[in-house]
Amino acid sequence: MKFIKFFLIFAILFFSANISKAQTTATLSGRVTDEQNAGLSGATVQLTNIATNISFNATTNDDGRFVFTELQPGKYRLQARQNGFQTTVKENVTLNVAARATENLVLRIGEVSATVTVEEDSA
Repeated sequence: MKFIKFFLIFAILFFSANISKAQTTATLSGRVTDEQNAGLSGATVQLTNIATNISFNATTNDDGRFVFTELQPGKYRLQARQNGFQTTVKENVTLNVAARATENLVLRIGEVSATVTVEEDSA
């Protein structure tokens, strides 16, 4: 009987902690493509929290897709690079609590040292 009570208490605490965590974080996914909308496999994607300067890295899959999970809400800088293409940076990507945001990046053919910064004004 004591074991069953212990197990039930443990299960309730475990699942409530996971539910709480899911509600306070965000997810960002997207796709890196070239100018013809072809997915770029193996592109390096970096996501940096502007307030903390903590960065997360991902590599795109065969279709150019990436995903970042369990992110703290806030403003981020999203950057993608691939050999033979200009680096693209998207500033001020805002992630809210429980958000499942999507941000796509287009890389232009060019010198690797060149950087394209995309800035969007919010209405």
